[in-house]
Amino acid sequence: MRSPNVIFCSMQNAGGSAIDPVLRELLSAKGYFMPTQGPEASAELCAEVAKGAVSQPFYHWTHDAIATFRGMIGDQAYRFIFLHRDPRDIAVSMTFDYQKRGFAADHTFSQILDMIATVIVPQQISEALEWARSGCMVITFVQMKKDTPAIMRSLLPYIRYAETDESLSGAPITDGEIARIIDKYRYETVTGRARGDEGEVIRTAYLYRKGLSGEWRKHFDENLIRKSEILYGAKLRALGYPPDGDGN
Repeated sequence: MRSPNVIFCSMQNAGGSAIDPVLRELLSAKGYFMPTQGPEASAELCAEVAKGAVSQPFYHWTHDAIATFRGMIGDQAYRFIFLHRDPRDIAVSMTFDYQKRGFAADHTFSQILDMIATVIVPQQISEALEWARSGCMVITFVQMKKDTPAIMRSLLPYIRYAETDESLSGAPITDGEIARIIDKYRYETVTGRARGDEGEVIRTAYLYRKGLSGEWRKHFDENLIRKSEILYGAKLRALGYPPDGDGN
């Protein structure tokens, strides 16, 4: 049986840096095709797949809504993995990133945060709920931060990683090698500091800032908390994030 195509979807600023490069290295070693399209070009990739112009099996990382992959959902030729994080923490992370990159330079931190939390985040939450309810494998930022190796131990059987596929030429990878790759991309390894420590914001293909959960409570004032509850409180709870907690 041909190995399935693997598509990893993460909410923006949700910690995909701990999963995407690990999957990319593991699947590349096995012989998976790595399309050139990045996470913002998933629609282009899907159009190429539909034309038969993409070698299979392939691996792709995306931030897109589930609608981009509608024809692939439920198809046994694909395995979808979805990573989510408390959207309020995502709003804080995005605000710091906007400031670092000089976006909305004429606005204060609080003004940028309010815009992101009330305009961008509601749509992200709706899309996250669609992914979470689609039947794909779902992991959370908190779970990943607590035990990435455990996440990978459950993820690899899901994508049928150990199965033999005559179309792939890569050599099998040992458990020790998998552990080495995971450690290579740990937050602490990449940044050289512990989670929560102050330090330079690092932006490559990924964003590394503090790697914390619950930081939104330091930045959401009472007014923004109230607006967030009105806009998406019920959806937050449906996704697993209580009004005053971190979820799981």
